[in-house]
Amino acid sequence: MIKRALNLCMSLLEQDIETAILCKKPNILYFSGATPVVFSLLLIDCLDKEIFLIVPELEYEDCIEKSFKGVNVLYNPKDVKLTEFFMKEFRERIFSRKIGIEDSFPISTYNKLTDKMKCQVKTIDDIIYSIRSVKSSDELSLIKKACHITEKALCDTINEISVGMTELEIKGLLNYNIYKRGGEGTAFDTIVAIDSNSSKPHAKSGGIKLRKSSVMIIDCGAVYRGYCSDMTRTILMDDAPKKAHETVKICLKAHIEAAMSLAEGAKACEVNEIATKILAEYKLDKYFIHGLGHGVGVEIHEKPYLNALSKDILKTGNTVTIEPGVYFKGKFGVRIEDMYVIKGDHAERMHTLDQLI
Repeated sequence: MIKRALNLCMSLLEQDIETAILCKKPNILYFSGATPVVFSLLLIDCLDKEIFLIVPELEYEDCIEKSFKGVNVLYNPKDVKLTEFFMKEFRERIFSRKIGIEDSFPISTYNKLTDKMKCQVKTIDDIIYSIRSVKSSDELSLIKKACHITEKALCDTINEISVGMTELEIKGLLNYNIYKRGGEGTAFDTIVAIDSNSSKPHAKSGGIKLRKSSVMIIDCGAVYRGYCSDMTRTILMDDAPKKAHETVKICLKAHIEAAMSLAEGAKACEVNEIATKILAEYKLDKYFIHGLGHGVGVEIHEKPYLNALSKDILKTGNTVTIEPGVYFKGKFGVRIEDMYVIKGDHAERMHTLDQLI
């Protein structure tokens, strides 16, 4: 059994939970290495130290190739429902056990576990997310590769764009460059937001055209071997307003000060407060309308969360974003985002691209 599954079992057994049954794709990837497209189940037996991945037959070949050593991959016959096959195949193994599941677990499968299998069921999301938040050296290598692909793709795109192109045209070009540079896909719906659209943090790209005076936010990320990256740059065209130039510099100051406070043991809410106070010095804090950052891994948003309400404490191995933003409704917005990995009493920036473009 791989180390991350053993870590999960150690935590579960401390709570008298003997088996985990998972269905969320990021968790299946994290604990098995496989990436089934359709509904599948992963069983982690903490008593016998075994892992079983149950997939439809059409997923079997791919999952066999991608699964970690020691993961037993099974497929259900196409004329039998996967959950029915699972209950029959593992009845003796899980009957009357204490089972850990995710809070998004299908209610129909939950009912079968409690009614037919007489299992005691408890959600274990907090345990899983805590384990996933601390990255191994192998995971960090994959995330750094995803960051590198993102940077190269963005540089390629910037060199190819021109005045008159629409947000959607630039977005399409950037997504193409992510694939061209080796990405498996985008980590989220790429954001290209120009002028008034850039005042919306999660803007949807459309038909707004790039002008010589434009302010453009590009928020993008690649996926590499299942791991995500996340980066934002604000691009000021030659005739962009003076206020935009001033705001970007202030935003960068908030970014740098917050990043310098990243360390093991730091309270995530206090890191958020550092950036907020910098913006407040310039009376811009009221235009900062989201949290400072979040963890990144096999999901684009995961623990720890850096915002005013967060209770998270940073640990060595956490990979987080720092992304202060200022948004003037109906006019323009700016945001500068990079990823960092916590390393003891400091953090290392995972991107190398200049923060001001």
